[in-house]
Amino acid sequence: MAQSVIDISAALKELEGLKKQAPQLVIQALETACVETIQKARTLDTYKDQTHRLRSSLGYVIYHNGSEVASNFQSTGGEKGSEGVQIGYNIAKEAATSVPGIVAVVVAGADYASYVEAKGFDVLTGSALQLQTLFEAELRNLQLI
Repeated sequence: MAQSVIDISAALKELEGLKKQAPQLVIQALETACVETIQKARTLDTYKDQTHRLRSSLGYVIYHNGSEVASNFQSTGGEKGSEGVQIGYNIAKEAATSVPGIVAVVVAGADYASYVEAKGFDVLTGSALQLQTLFEAELRNLQLI
């Protein structure tokens, strides 16, 4: 009688290691997608940002289980650039802290961003439409999907 014994302990250890790494790899993929999205939105030349409040309010935060793991908001200068950074960051942070697990929030935090977009100027929407595709592509690059 032929017998075959399979020791799956090594495979289980590898799977356990991947399970521990998975959140960090997902966060890495999210951050890459968010960086590309926000960079594109910041370079759009569809509207004149005289005070720099609107463009400076563009950015993202990534949270994991209620803790911030990444963020990116930058002043583009002007008289209200630092104000825009603070507004955008606060809005993104507030939205992210209310969601369990891993969450990314990409915002144009200035209160008049939707008004500018309603006038036909792309502030963030066009760039944000690519976020899911970029995220999935990065997951493929990391061989997670």
